Amino acid sequence: MRIFPIRTVIKSRIVSINSLAGRVALTEEEKFYASSKSLLDGLYGGATIAEIDMIDLKYAIDVSTPIDLIVAYQNLMEGSKSHLRAFVRSMETLDYTYTPQYISQELYGAIIGL
Repeated sequence: MRIFPIRTVIKSRIVSINSLAGRVALTEEEKFYASSKSLLDGLYGGATIAEIDMIDLKYAIDVSTPIDLIVAYQNLMEGSKSHLRAFVRSMETLDYTYTPQYISQELYGAIIGL
């Protein structure tokens, strides 16, 4: 999924927020998707879920013995790290600095590349 900063998806079309200006009334759906706060909330939630997934996957790796399961969990872990990086980059385009909620600042810095 690609995140479109300062753009929104309305009725399966990418529409610039500027194109919504000047209209007499926006539908409730347009108001929701045009709100940068709603976009930020979604990105924040996605980053938080990626963190929780990493904790769960770390536990699964620690308690698993079959190598095929460990490899699968490690691949999923890399996907969660990639998702976290993507969510954080998108939040930065909205001038928001994300602070990790569930993982250490050190691990977060290593994942994000700080």
